[in-house]
Amino acid sequence: MAVQISTIPTQTAGRTVAETIVAQLALWGVQYVFGVQGRSILGLTDALRRQDAIQYIQTRHEEAAALMASAYAKLTGRLGVCAAPSGPGVTNLLTGLLDAQADSAPVLALCGQEGRPSFGRGGYQAIDQHALLETSSRFNHNVVDPEATPRLLALACKAALERPGVARLGIPGDLERIAVKAPLIGPTGHLIQERWAAPPQRIAEAVEMLAGAQRPVILAGRGAVHCREAVIRCAEIFDAPIVTTCPGKAVVPFEYEHTVGVVGRFGIPIADDLVRRSDVLLVIGSSLSENTTRGWNLIPDATRIVQIDHNPWHVGRNYAVAVPLIGDSFLTLEHINQTAMPVNHPDYHQEVANQKRDWIARSAQRATSDAIPILPERVIYELGKACASDAIITVDVGDHAVFYCQYFPVRNQTTLMSSHMGVMGFSVPAASAAKLACPNRQVIALCGDGGFSSIMGEFLTACQYHLPVTVVLLNNNELGMTLTEQTHDQFQPAGFFTSLAGCNFAAFAHACGALGLRVTRPEEILPALERAFAADVPSLVQIDIDPGERPSFAD
Repeated sequence: MAVQISTIPTQTAGRTVAETIVAQLALWGVQYVFGVQGRSILGLTDALRRQDAIQYIQTRHEEAAALMASAYAKLTGRLGVCAAPSGPGVTNLLTGLLDAQADSAPVLALCGQEGRPSFGRGGYQAIDQHALLETSSRFNHNVVDPEATPRLLALACKAALERPGVARLGIPGDLERIAVKAPLIGPTGHLIQERWAAPPQRIAEAVEMLAGAQRPVILAGRGAVHCREAVIRCAEIFDAPIVTTCPGKAVVPFEYEHTVGVVGRFGIPIADDLVRRSDVLLVIGSSLSENTTRGWNLIPDATRIVQIDHNPWHVGRNYAVAVPLIGDSFLTLEHINQTAMPVNHPDYHQEVANQKRDWIARSAQRATSDAIPILPERVIYELGKACASDAIITVDVGDHAVFYCQYFPVRNQTTLMSSHMGVMGFSVPAASAAKLACPNRQVIALCGDGGFSSIMGEFLTACQYHLPVTVVLLNNNELGMTLTEQTHDQFQPAGFFTSLAGCNFAAFAHACGALGLRVTRPEEILPALERAFAADVPSLVQIDIDPGERPSFAD
């Protein structure tokens, strides 16, 4: 993480607790605090008002503030910060914080509390924040002594960044305006983020195992996104096909000959087939989650696993590994590539090429369909043609996510998802956070009508801060994924549990001062997307899709 050192002076004479927190966050490279105002954090927000190193982003709901912090952290690797007042403000943060914790995103939650004289007395909006977040955070403490503020804040930032996940710091409301004499603590000498390769002996074992494989497969996850060239070189050396997780779609372009597609519950059959028939599986930056492995049933016991991850907890957690490689993915792959001699599997290589060609031909039939109502596969196909090659695409939870994983022809686009927690409503606040982090890149929120309507107030946040993100909304008046799961699990589909009242979301966008477009025919998709992407205001493209089209994610 490149920490930007602020120009805020480090002298502390007369600085309050709130001012200390803001000044020290700036030293740790924080640029944004996402939050909702409230009485117990008035001192904090006032301190933010009186400086210009950190921008406060007001959201409409605390859950969105935490989701924005999580998305910002996932995208940049830097510390995402959210703030909320006591009681329901903190409980509303919880879902977004769980997303960050589950996806190992470094997030700091600044939580207002009742004043210290009210501790234990059942004060207004008083809750036990420590108990609430004890099992879902890396650091979880309250500031009680004003002079301890710099030390506790430094520990919180260090914990969130070095053991990526959530850190909570509780701030009693009566403490915020008390003066602090203790000096600020910056990251120098405290934040230790060393990168290292796996041990040479383990690398030698991995090379020997991969070189002797007859059907090697590389499975790349989100943790491999930063080492594309090394992954490609490894695939060429061992003549191995590459399958990815959905968040790892950006690791290798789909057009690259060794790339097959997404594996697992949201993936395509040929990727699963390759994993099932592999004799050696090289796993890079993936925890082998439930979705990736179809409920931990995808990888045969006979398959030998070589797993690279900087976090030992991910290695061997769900599958026994033959060769554990604890270290940075890029550095470890570089050592593997420098050590290994090329091998060839001409028959295997041709088999994979034939399977990929057949899948492309089959999928093209639906992706180019002129059917009315519009097929969701056609929407994803047109999105792939229209969006920028380096676009950031935030993907919500729902059937559309499955179609995206299966049909989107990734080039260099970045995919942001709520990977492990599956938070519905993630995409819109995540898109705003992504645009703040990368203002020169195209940002697209892909969602369904269920996910969008659950958090549609956050579209106003994009409008308020003039963030020209584009929401691509696949509308079928259903909680589609739930309906799919009902059918697959042999429950009687019950529409009154999944049907949603219709809404003209394009008109809603227009009412917010944004560009709103509605599409009902396939030939309208591309022009609408191009118009939205060219707009200098937030935009929403509502595409009415066939409510009867179901993905094959559970097959």
